[in-house]
Amino acid sequence: MPVRLGLTMASFLMLAAAAGIVAVAAAPEELVRMWAKPGHAIDRSIRLAPPNFAEIDSWWSRPGLNVAASKNADLFFVHGTSYFGNRRWNDGIEAESGDWRLTTIALPAMTAPFRDCCRIFAPRYRQANLAAFLSTGTDSRAALNMAYEDVLAAFKWYLDHANDGRPIVLAGHSQGSLHLQRLVEDVSSDARFRDRLVVAYLVGYPARLPVPGNVPVCGTANEIGCFVAWNTLGIGGAAERWRHRVVVWTGTAYAPASGRKRVCVNPLTWSRDGAVASPSDHRGGRLVPLSNAVHPSLVSARCHDGLLYVSRPSHPAYAVLRLPGRDYHVMEYNLFHEDIRLNVAERLAAMRARPRSRTDSNAESVAGLLIRSRGSPWPGPK
Repeated sequence: MPVRLGLTMASFLMLAAAAGIVAVAAAPEELVRMWAKPGHAIDRSIRLAPPNFAEIDSWWSRPGLNVAASKNADLFFVHGTSYFGNRRWNDGIEAESGDWRLTTIALPAMTAPFRDCCRIFAPRYRQANLAAFLSTGTDSRAALNMAYEDVLAAFKWYLDHANDGRPIVLAGHSQGSLHLQRLVEDVSSDARFRDRLVVAYLVGYPARLPVPGNVPVCGTANEIGCFVAWNTLGIGGAAERWRHRVVVWTGTAYAPASGRKRVCVNPLTWSRDGAVASPSDHRGGRLVPLSNAVHPSLVSARCHDGLLYVSRPSHPAYAVLRLPGRDYHVMEYNLFHEDIRLNVAERLAAMRARPRSRTDSNAESVAGLLIRSRGSPWPGPK
């Protein structure tokens, strides 16, 4: 008989399977490489047409540019890996083999904390194959470069044609956070970006030190123009994947993560001091898109050696979705939904209180930053 938690346990297992990474996470690294690595060089993938971001079909979400906005801040969100095939090194946006996983699960869950504050821009891009993150070979580097070039082109189009002086929140997960780390470095010299960046949430992928593009790590809950990052494991979880196995962007090249310092900001306290935050500090998880309920005080959390360690969630549904190795990778926005939602509101309030810069002198007022969304780009609870 299924256990009722507002949803059946089978529903949660379906969600975990839909994420597409349970079997991958459980497999040894060499098996992942053997299974995911395409049997040919990258040149076939290069034939994939790049997106044209002036076209609406090149975006998962792009608000109408000629429609009066109900909000005056923007989220630029880059999703993680949804392509788990091995036919090619990059997935074309016309294929997007993980469409249903993204549109019904990942995007609603991970953008939900920002719907109160922000218009949502989420580009499609030629995402890299999973094998690209486990090697620094020529094909892997080319696949990551191709994916990143699309993300950079999307952001430049957004900044030139859609931003209109609004405060910018960046957020990503997994592969998306890797690309955003590089993007922050590449666009940090643009005064429009520097003046309008509220915060970057670089979640679910190791963020290196020194920081990219001289954008600092956030030191307080209301600091602006900075970034936060975390990778979430249960206490005693297997850290090897995030400490050693994946590649990171060093500022000049992709290289193994092993031996490099990583950033961890605790989303319960928004500090990186290594202190244990108690469950009373946890504002709440939310199982979007399957449930609208908020579950506070689920976990304690502590940053240690560049990773975020949490206690077993007191609500059993969150533990069901934990991956092998006590890895909460697929839950990193759900588990801290309310913490993120309230934090972005606090940082936007700090941006509103800041004297406006010359580059933003023609920007719209930010008085309505916290207006609740009247609609959603994807199905599911608001």
